Amino acid sequence: MCIFFELPANPCSAGRDGKCPLPKRGGHFRYNGIGFFLLNEGSVEGKSTEMKRPYLTTFLTGCLLFGLLTPAHAIPVSFDFSGTLADGGGVTGSFTYENTESPLATNVRGLAPNATYALTNWNFAVTSGFVGSTTFSNDITGNSAEFCQGTCIFSSIPVSNLIFANADNLQMQLTFNPLSDPTPLTSPPANLSEWGGFNPQSQRSSFYRVPCPVCAPVALFQAGALTAAPVSVSIPGPSSFLFLACGLVGLAVWQWKKRSSALV
Repeated sequence: MCIFFELPANPCSAGRDGKCPLPKRGGHFRYNGIGFFLLNEGSVEGKSTEMKRPYLTTFLTGCLLFGLLTPAHAIPVSFDFSGTLADGGGVTGSFTYENTESPLATNVRGLAPNATYALTNWNFAVTSGFVGSTTFSNDITGNSAEFCQGTCIFSSIPVSNLIFANADNLQMQLTFNPLSDPTPLTSPPANLSEWGGFNPQSQRSSFYRVPCPVCAPVALFQAGALTAAPVSVSIPGPSSFLFLACGLVGLAVWQWKKRSSALV
């Protein structure tokens, strides 16, 4: 939806009656909201359509300012991951982030350039006969996650990297390359196509282990795949409905004033 301000293309010259003709379609301004129409004074077939409506202009201006000051709604992006470990175990889980978020930090762990982003949800179940089974989840106390893009590991190419840790002193790293996000240092991937693949080179950088400095035991990944999770339909928030109502009320008042003036 767009806001359209219907303004004259050029200022008009007043006629003998001191009125300007109705403006034709002129410049417009687009915004993520509802359509508003503003007309200057004019005349139709010799009848005045002068609208003394400062209240209407004030109302519409207030609606516009409300829309401009309302922050953009964040869009959650979710992915599922499944992989197999070299010791015969496996990993299944999912994670979610918001694709409009800004970086939490930059150039972490002394590496550059890179940027980290927040995960809003994550949940992974890991089975391993060599390291032991565990769960990584934001619902469990002592769990943490790092989502980094860029030079996040000692690698010759930039990557998308996820590191999960829990209170059981276990760590899992998932590395995706090559980096496909066009804006890795300012925003996270918008969709699956902006994630790199989980290929053999990624597998060498992906593991499940006891964190360093112990670094063992460790289980490397044999294969893995990232898929887009089903997207839930979001319901517009109260601010969206209020902004829509402003537009509908403003348009209704304008139509009423136009019809009333035509009958004079």
